[in-house]
Amino acid sequence: GITELVPPIYSGFRLSEHPHDLPANAVAADRCHEAGGTLSYAHPLFGNGDLERVFTHPRTVEAKELPVDMALGKVDALDVMSYPGSDLETSELWYKLLNCGFRVPATAGTDTFMNFVGSGIFSNPPAGNRVFVNVDGAFTTESWCQAIREGRTFVTNGPMLSLSVEGQPIGASLRLEPGSRVRVEAEARSLRAMDRLELIVNGDIVATTEASDEGRAARIETEVTVTTDCWISARALGPSHPQVFGGPLFGHTSPVYVTVGEESLVQREAAAYFVDWIDRLIGLCNEQGRYPSDTQRDEVVELFRSAQAHYERIVSG
Repeated sequence: GITELVPPIYSGFRLSEHPHDLPANAVAADRCHEAGGTLSYAHPLFGNGDLERVFTHPRTVEAKELPVDMALGKVDALDVMSYPGSDLETSELWYKLLNCGFRVPATAGTDTFMNFVGSGIFSNPPAGNRVFVNVDGAFTTESWCQAIREGRTFVTNGPMLSLSVEGQPIGASLRLEPGSRVRVEAEARSLRAMDRLELIVNGDIVATTEASDEGRAARIETEVTVTTDCWISARALGPSHPQVFGGPLFGHTSPVYVTVGEESLVQREAAAYFVDWIDRLIGLCNEQGRYPSDTQRDEVVELFRSAQAHYERIVSG
């Protein structure tokens, strides 16, 4: 892991030491990786993924460069849980990335401001949202980061989750023949009452079960027929509770990946969404961006267009 912070810690704030929108996040990601770091994108959405909403306010804290950096191979993981009340919406954004063929694990964070008091969600206690990581061998910073990169995670504000596909754990990859039937087992247990446990395949709910034991337990055992490449995951849902921080009860596993062909999973509709997203990002960069010179602005726009081309190739088939 890194041994010191990778600068700059922030950018784009007027009257600060870093008033310009530089470097692009992709450049900062390279610096992080060069320093031995593992990169997870924080608070992707603060609300739904409607692009009119996402780009209505030019300087929100949502992860507007996320699809760029995914296409450029800069992202190791994604905070599927972050801002309260946006877990399902953020999951839908994550599903779109997975359906573009990216194998991006789930992480989580409360985005807690330790020097804030009584400021709503920003004064939530640390670990209101959290990621659990299945580490091989000794627990070290490096083994923990390695397990995150390999996708051996689940995120939660309460429910404890497990998932296996053909006996293989979260984060595993399987190669099978088209038409194969795979046995899937998912389980959730929670101190606070859940409503249900759902099995997700390529973003669609394929199985669900109501929680038992006064909402504290849920289990799915089923078989899934795989005809194309897919990812399989599980999520637990429940109501709000005073002792559950970060909104309604929620938990989600990273996927198990199943390959049945030579080409990775790609869905044109998901890719088209990110083509539109990056178009709006480029417009935002040109109209609202703060750069020392037009040349530096153009360099950032060119970087964004190079990422957009990845999604355009998926759309065009």
